[in-house]
Amino acid sequence: MASGMSGTSCVAGVKHEEVECYWTDPPTPHPYHGKDHVILFLTDIFGHSSPNAQLLADSFAEATGLSVCVPDLFSHDAVPWPRPAYFDLSAWLSNHTEDLIERIIDKVISYLRITCDRPFIGAAGYCLGAKYVLRYLRERYFGFTKTNLFAGFVAHPSFVTISEWEAAIQPLAVAAAEVDERFSIEERGKVEQILSRGTRTDGTKLPWEMTVFAGTTHGFAIRGDKDDEQVKWAMERALAMGAGWFKRFVV
Repeated sequence: MASGMSGTSCVAGVKHEEVECYWTDPPTPHPYHGKDHVILFLTDIFGHSSPNAQLLADSFAEATGLSVCVPDLFSHDAVPWPRPAYFDLSAWLSNHTEDLIERIIDKVISYLRITCDRPFIGAAGYCLGAKYVLRYLRERYFGFTKTNLFAGFVAHPSFVTISEWEAAIQPLAVAAAEVDERFSIEERGKVEQILSRGTRTDGTKLPWEMTVFAGTTHGFAIRGDKDDEQVKWAMERALAMGAGWFKRFVV
């Protein structure tokens, strides 16, 4: 698997814009879309330097034939892993507001589209990152299009509001944990109803799917215990689900 920090001029440019990114290229680029399509990987609270996030980005690149960009959403202030028992998550979240994180994502999307000439962007989001995938699947004006993303894949989403689910207008796949305090059975039911009523801007039905993986808890798709056979299988299936979604709606 190919990987590297600031490994191309494109990502070096992002870094010059004060957003550090992990960039990974596929070992075998997609024969038609390897140069103008890209996956934007939005991480959980443990950030872009997490080995788990980088290995997962490598796997997405290998599975889709597309490059993957993993930006530092937290300006070198990701939550340490393992999270200390004394860590005040509420205080940390108050320092990383929607406005601050979206400024970073806007900057990266602008660079990918304009400087790197990669206008076709799909996004994967894990935990907190899933919230921002949803926020960029809604109608937003950006250059020649009303939305910044062509499709999204999210796993064990956190802090997503009902209005953010309702606003999605682009294809969305959701990998859910069976037991998840941040995406409960009740919330999953509400989201299924919302997505089943969803439409795109042209009035056609919103493409979506949700899979609940038995024997899993919050974080399984990026931080699962690979010594647990069921969890390892779920991690692999969630990756395949996301890669398949991008190959259908982005490539």
